[in-house]
Amino acid sequence: MRCEGVITTRHTHPDCVAAALGPDDHLLCSTSVEGGGVVARLAARECGSIVATMDDYLMNCQIAEEQCNHDSA
Repeated sequence: MRCEGVITTRHTHPDCVAAALGPDDHLLCSTSVEGGGVVARLAARECGSIVATMDDYLMNCQIAEEQCNHDSA
């Protein structure tokens, strides 16, 4: 089975957030800025892997947003 997902989040500073998340991109995840939002495309052979990747991504996204907002204040 192949599991795929797309997460789109909106941020005040999407370029900053995407740049912060970029180093964590790997075979399961790719991050880009599209239409003013940050888009993560995830894919894995096992659904458990994609769930773990999504959890990690969302935690890192929250931290990146906080840091980008702090740095631009």
